[in-house]
Amino acid sequence: MNVERLVIRPQLSREDFLKGGGLAPATERGAGDDEKYQDDLREEASRLFDRCSGLVRPKALWGEGEVWVVDEEEVWLDEERFQSRCLASNLRGYDRIVVFLATCGTELEELASGGDSLSQFWVDLIKGLALDAVVRDLTRAAAVTLGSPGVASMNPGSADADVWPIEQQQGLFRLLGDTESMIGVVLTRRFLMIPNKSLSGILFPSDAGWVSCRACSRLGCVARRASFQGRGQA
Repeated sequence: MNVERLVIRPQLSREDFLKGGGLAPATERGAGDDEKYQDDLREEASRLFDRCSGLVRPKALWGEGEVWVVDEEEVWLDEERFQSRCLASNLRGYDRIVVFLATCGTELEELASGGDSLSQFWVDLIKGLALDAVVRDLTRAAAVTLGSPGVASMNPGSADADVWPIEQQQGLFRLLGDTESMIGVVLTRRFLMIPNKSLSGILFPSDAGWVSCRACSRLGCVARRASFQGRGQA
């Protein structure tokens, strides 16, 4: 697999950051808030946002690969074998996909580990926005590469545990090579990624789209983007 490296200097949204941190203007928060305290918090958060925005450089590795759907559960992506009924269902009929690993980058790791818990929370929000930015750019590039106006994503460990088991991230990392030296991402023995705002997976042509939330039965998830519809192709 021919792997490419993508590094961007994102234009992050201050408004999205402040909303994510619960620091929206008073007209959006409603009555009863301590205005002076909230104004001070917004000013402090904005200073941190400006500092982080100048430092952060989200990155991605990606490469186009061939697909062989062997049966209802077995799929080969280039030379790596994967077992997932949902993956097989979503990729049936396609011959090419994009394998990717995206990350917020390592530039904010020192800030994320230092300071008080509120500052760490704010830095984590900024890291999430940076990851979103590079995933958007990567998705646009994948759509061009795959020649498809619509592109969907699947990620090991998203949705219910047996939809695409998180352990199968190892195969994606092997396809992409030395991820630590190229973009600073390490896969731990428990299959978690460092930095924490990192995402591995595949991008494939899809007119209808596919959202992992549709295959996740977890109740009360604040990040849910779609209702649960079962574990097959959505």
